[in-house]
Amino acid sequence: MSSVTRAELVSGETSGFQALAGGTAALAALLFLLATAALFELLSLTDPVAGLPVVVLLGGLLILAGVGVVGFGVVSRMGLAGSDPERSAGLVAGAAFSGIWFVTAALVGGVALGLGAVGGVASASSSVSGCSRRRR
Repeated sequence: MSSVTRAELVSGETSGFQALAGGTAALAALLFLLATAALFELLSLTDPVAGLPVVVLLGGLLILAGVGVVGFGVVSRMGLAGSDPERSAGLVAGAAFSGIWFVTAALVGGVALGLGAVGGVASASSSVSGCSRRRR
């Protein structure tokens, strides 16, 4: 059982940096919801939201989120904010991106190069296994 009784974000001990990071995460969640609504055609890209077309709103919010992430990286690199970077993104991220690149390589090999399904899977297998043998 945890001995923590109050979270920093609730206790009023939140730094400005943490508040900005939380705001950027909330902005990313909003972008995800808007993009998902547009993908499933609950919103048209030309529908106005807050007086702006959805496509303009998505673009502007994406730029704002990107500037925030770059800003956090610069602040962290300069040592102005405490950060403890990990060498690896973790098992879940590694598995997810391996799967994405496997499918991409299979499609390129199978469709774009005309190797068919077997050739696509073979080319994807060789490209993924080649990446795992890189020196660190």
